[in-house]
Amino acid sequence: MIYVDISTLSDGLHEIVLNPTAESLDLDPETFSSIETSVRLDIGDRQILCRIEAKADAVLICDRTLEPFTETVEGEFTVLFTEDPGEIVADDETIVLLDPSARSLDITEMVRDTLLLSIPLRKVAPAARDAELQLEFGGPADDAEAIDPRWEALRKLKTGS
Repeated sequence: MIYVDISTLSDGLHEIVLNPTAESLDLDPETFSSIETSVRLDIGDRQILCRIEAKADAVLICDRTLEPFTETVEGEFTVLFTEDPGEIVADDETIVLLDPSARSLDITEMVRDTLLLSIPLRKVAPAARDAELQLEFGGPADDAEAIDPRWEALRKLKTGS
């Protein structure tokens, strides 16, 4: 769990850098390491605008070679913590109701989701990025006898004989 202590913070801008473990974010420690989270808080009257930037080294499996490689993934997320229930919109995860007596903000889920969503859909190792892909397979049939006999009727239709 990652909590940001807001009990001692005054109104205005505050920047905090955290280094949570993969376990504290409920992430696989064999996949994620060197996690760094920068939190920028803009504290105002009855609300806190929180901008989260998360970065980590992730061990990914290359889609082309199936070899593991490490790549830095990073993402950002902005959320508004507010004491005004009138600002809450159903199914909007970017606005969260803040208890007026809260002494800390739980940003665990936001950091975890930001890191998971920053994993690229297409995972290609740096060594495999410049490798030429084979796009054609097999070779052309040079003679008619190389054709599978089950396709002979189609060949006759094509040639008109």
